[in-house]
Amino acid sequence: MNPTVAPSKTYWFIIPLSGGSVRYLVLRACAWLIASAALIMTIVPPGFRPVTGFPHLFEHLSWFFVCGIAFGAAYPKAAPLNLYIGGVAFCAVLEIMQLWIPGRHARLSDFLADAVAITLGLSLLRVLQAFRSRTRPVLSE
Repeated sequence: MNPTVAPSKTYWFIIPLSGGSVRYLVLRACAWLIASAALIMTIVPPGFRPVTGFPHLFEHLSWFFVCGIAFGAAYPKAAPLNLYIGGVAFCAVLEIMQLWIPGRHARLSDFLADAVAITLGLSLLRVLQAFRSRTRPVLSE
């Protein structure tokens, strides 16, 4: 490599960064932060969780719906089935973890709400991406 020539790409750790990949790096960081927050809210005692005033079911549905949208946007080239399986498995792991945490309880209804919400979030994003790719005009040279 010629030391007088600047490299064409900037690197962050081992990931080559260009205009598009920086966006996905930010989206992935946001998606994992959302998932981490869900994990933290699952393992902390109920007294430490923020109180929103919304019904319990609405909190679950909205949080995991956003989580599904975030992961769908962060990994647009991933196989959809992998995202769905990963999302449902994540919901299952969160509920199963609560079996061993004092003061917490695993509920099948919470798992089902979380799994449905994350699936709906992923599905909505896939539909919007398909619609966008069909309606985007083709640029001619």
